[in-house]
Amino acid sequence: MLSSRSHLDHGIWDIVLGGTEESRRTYLEQMALVEPRCPSHYRHFIVAEVNGRAAAALCGYDPPLNSYAFGFEAMTKVDQKLGRNAAVAPESQAAFDYFATCAWKDPIEPGAWIIESVATLPGFRRRRLMTGLLEGILEEGRLHGCDFARVSVVINNTAAEELYKNAGFEVVDEKRTPQCEYVFGFPGLRLLKKLLL
Repeated sequence: MLSSRSHLDHGIWDIVLGGTEESRRTYLEQMALVEPRCPSHYRHFIVAEVNGRAAAALCGYDPPLNSYAFGFEAMTKVDQKLGRNAAVAPESQAAFDYFATCAWKDPIEPGAWIIESVATLPGFRRRRLMTGLLEGILEEGRLHGCDFARVSVVINNTAAEELYKNAGFEVVDEKRTPQCEYVFGFPGLRLLKKLLL
């Protein structure tokens, strides 16, 4: 949830799920456990701990041909498990549709290693935790036989973009839409890539 907020006060999960902070957290906890694995599954994550407390995390995965459908299948299962009213689904779909206006469509190029859900808790920032996690997740991509890594960042999240550039990523595309600005409060996304050699 923190990752989706980027440098803003709210993110896509706040808008899609609504409800309270606790109910959204419960929902995302279930997304991390549901089978078959979706991009948010806990097995895709690596976590940095400080004194036994989770302080930062990110995930990496080799996507299926249709990763969006993959995620919606998991959401449907979590909705059923938590007894969420099906009437919420059209609102969720609409929010994802708005987000998709500035995202890159499926299918993702063969050989891609997707990095997402990148976040560090505020009290643990500027300790280079994410630098270490990023090195680890890139190595995971190499071990999976992927050719390159890709990550999207919210435009104007300068700290995140600098992290990736310092790790050898380059901006390869940018999408700006009025829908993203209106619904989410950011102008769009930048796509960065790095070869995994």
